[in-house]
Amino acid sequence: MPFTIIRQDITKASADALVVSANPLPKIGGSTDETVYEAAGREELLKEREKIGPLKEGEAKATPAFALSAKYLIHVSAPRWTDGRQDEGNRLRQCYRNVLKLAEELKCESIVFPLLSAGAYRFPADLALGIARDEIRSFLEHSDMDVYLAVFDKEAFRLSEQLEKNVASYIDDHYVQEHAPGRREQRKEAANHFSSIFPSAKNTAKYEETSVFFDHSMPMAEEAKDFAPAQSAGIRPKAAKEKPAPKRKLEDVIRMKKETFTEMLLRLIDERGLKDSEVYKRANIDRKLFSKIRSDTDYHPKKRTVLSLVLALHLSEDEAKDLLARSGYALSPSSVSDLIISYCLSEKIYDLFEVDGILLHFNQPALNEL
Repeated sequence: MPFTIIRQDITKASADALVVSANPLPKIGGSTDETVYEAAGREELLKEREKIGPLKEGEAKATPAFALSAKYLIHVSAPRWTDGRQDEGNRLRQCYRNVLKLAEELKCESIVFPLLSAGAYRFPADLALGIARDEIRSFLEHSDMDVYLAVFDKEAFRLSEQLEKNVASYIDDHYVQEHAPGRREQRKEAANHFSSIFPSAKNTAKYEETSVFFDHSMPMAEEAKDFAPAQSAGIRPKAAKEKPAPKRKLEDVIRMKKETFTEMLLRLIDERGLKDSEVYKRANIDRKLFSKIRSDTDYHPKKRTVLSLVLALHLSEDEAKDLLARSGYALSPSSVSDLIISYCLSEKIYDLFEVDGILLHFNQPALNEL
């Protein structure tokens, strides 16, 4: 994938370039800097760093990577967070832009970033992640470089309180439908199952005290409140508000029933008037992989690839299930990650990186994570 999240020590990663959040002065900085220098070769790397001299904020310079599994180390001086009123966001954006520009000049085909300015520089992790994601995605609109982002801090995937509640409630509602015998026992089972996900459910003496995560009366997100009453009552939205499905000839219906995954995918792309490049970039899929799918009518993709394409095409739940079925997959109500995907489809949350943020917040693997 062109942009991949990894939860790995950056010194263990392999790429053409590894990025270091450098001390502005030509000396070893904090613990993370120390780790990089030790892994690369302390004396050799420090000599090269001294040749660069002081770095201005946002400035990016390269040295050999020595013992690390990379050609280059790109050193960048990232900003410290103060109060959010010192243009910290734009200053951090400039760091990513300068590093990626330098990587292009060095003809790098792959690069690994840490989450710049998070940690010791006190940048809020979720804000730092949003900036990294936006700048990398913008860069990849005109580049095929493989970009990896090493993220350890779960705070980077923090959701709004309302969204967290909505997702948790959706998981609870749909997960317990698969279990018997009684509703209360089902809810207890679900709570125990998710205790590793919901910290407040771990340390409570009574089940009822976990209701913050399983409160069926909690309000829906602002954008969903128009249909929330009907949804909570088990009533489908009025058909008058839905766009009527286009009429199809019988022979077209029969043909569609026999479609392979690739054939259905290409038909959906054509029906939506999309270009291939729009689809594989939205899905964060490598262009070569997409070409392989397009050229092989019997191609069997990985489930995560299908789900990424589902989001890229903005499919309905029924269309998503159909496309998954063409490759022998399904959305399982006993899988937390599948339930989160189902929630996102029901709420029309199609941005891949927003979906990944929700998955990671609930300790599930992201679609674009190694």
